[in-house]
Amino acid sequence: MNFTQILADIRLVQANFMPEVGNIAVNHFLEAFKKEGLEGEPAWKKRKEAGEADRTERRGVLIKTGALRRSIRILRIGQDTVQIGSEIPYAQIQNEGGTTNPKITAKSRKFFWAKYKETGNPKWKRMATTKETSFHVEIPARPYMKVTTALKSEITKHIKAKFEARNR
Repeated sequence: MNFTQILADIRLVQANFMPEVGNIAVNHFLEAFKKEGLEGEPAWKKRKEAGEADRTERRGVLIKTGALRRSIRILRIGQDTVQIGSEIPYAQIQNEGGTTNPKITAKSRKFFWAKYKETGNPKWKRMATTKETSFHVEIPARPYMKVTTALKSEITKHIKAKFEARNR
């Protein structure tokens, strides 16, 4: 057994390892948007019911413009670490869930009135005429970036395949 060759193989694999692991993770997280949940994890909670003519019924749970999905990328690569993330401000609350209190502005009231005129839905009228200055909104956790057993398994398979290919 040639230990010098084994050590050289390990160093070669390690040099490319973190970018490859990062790409595997990014692709795994992007797949969550198609499946509306991470593999091996509970499916995402559906959004509240939309009106019959509303296009939100036809699109994915975390998809409106696609900006969140497109924003997932490798942020940093170190010798033995890789950081995947998104720089979109609402990414974390969508992933982990939580409470937010958006302010009600003159512009938002104008929007609510326009939606009321468009749909006739009394919900929009209530939002436009409320005396409140902000809403209390609970966002359910819909994890799309999480290290799961399935992701670990995918990475392990990749590592094994790399070493097997080098040893042929």
